[in-house]
Amino acid sequence: MTKKTFDFPDITKSLYQASTLTEFQNLYMEQLRKTDQTHNILYANKILEYQNITNNQDILWELEHDFCELKNHLFKWMKKQNHKYHITLKKRQKDFIGYNDKIRLYLNEQKPLSKISDILGFRIRIDNGAKDNFESIKFCYDILKEVFHFFIYEKKCYPIEAEPKNNTHFLKENHPNIIIPDSNLIEDELIGNVKDYIKKPKANGYQSLHIVFVNPQGIKFEIQIRTQPMDILADDQNHDEYKDIRYPNRIVFDRTKVKLEGYVYTKNKIFDSIGLETSFDPFNTFGE
Repeated sequence: MTKKTFDFPDITKSLYQASTLTEFQNLYMEQLRKTDQTHNILYANKILEYQNITNNQDILWELEHDFCELKNHLFKWMKKQNHKYHITLKKRQKDFIGYNDKIRLYLNEQKPLSKISDILGFRIRIDNGAKDNFESIKFCYDILKEVFHFFIYEKKCYPIEAEPKNNTHFLKENHPNIIIPDSNLIEDELIGNVKDYIKKPKANGYQSLHIVFVNPQGIKFEIQIRTQPMDILADDQNHDEYKDIRYPNRIVFDRTKVKLEGYVYTKNKIFDSIGLETSFDPFNTFGE
């Protein structure tokens, strides 16, 4: 898809003025709407969707409940199957700056904004040690099948169509330790709903399985499944360097000028409890 270059209002103008994340969002939506340009109105509407989802306690509680049930389901399944691995489950909300970067990328690539559906999500990590093998790789797909079963049969959700992946420019010689399955390990009727970065890694070696579900209330959420080595690789990579490649016109701001409650930058350290530029667990913000 041909990339365009749209003009977007300066986001830092709103960022430096605001004292809360919600105020920042509202100020920037106001800036976008004042331009009276279609792409900026769509942009503002997408931010409003983010705000409505992340500020809705009922939505968060419902997904938190589903998350707990998923943990219990997988625990019973693994015990019944006598699997040797342990798994770790995490919850996360996409950071707001990263969300804006993605909106801008989709607009410039003329991709529908409805395809951005990873505001809220869960990550399942297989704790299999320092190295992958074909057994741990296959186990990712076994968990994938069980996750599909749980959300489709028990939670009455449905998976949405995954974006087709173009050439990811992955070179195996640059990542000799990465294991790629020889054959498709996803059921035929579900393969169109999975971003399979295990079989087709990103250029930087990133591997994971991504699925997006829609629950009966119409809320989208993403599930990521990966092994411990995949998770370590994703965390160890230079995140800013990756963002520069993925989002060539990404948002850059002076952290020292940000005055948002819950965000502090000092001596090259970031403390971000609101999800401005770091994904975080939004479900625990309300307590038990």
